[in-house]
Amino acid sequence: MIPVEFCQQLGTTGDLILVDPSTILSAMKQGMQAANSIHVYFLSNEQVFRFVIRMDARSWWTSALTPKSAGNTQTNIVALATR
Repeated sequence: MIPVEFCQQLGTTGDLILVDPSTILSAMKQGMQAANSIHVYFLSNEQVFRFVIRMDARSWWTSALTPKSAGNTQTNIVALATR
């Protein structure tokens, strides 16, 4: 379980999402950018660092999979319903 702030309130649809991580594609637009500044906290003799990564991720499945035997459909991402 990985708690994230992007899910819905507990007890509503989408509060728990089951994902198969092996089916997720991710891409970075460019490498990590790093910057520092000695001016932000100059009086206290401190230095500030900032790191920026631009990336996106999504499922490589475009829709649910229907097995050849016409059984139940399968998917790699499931959001649990309201309880």
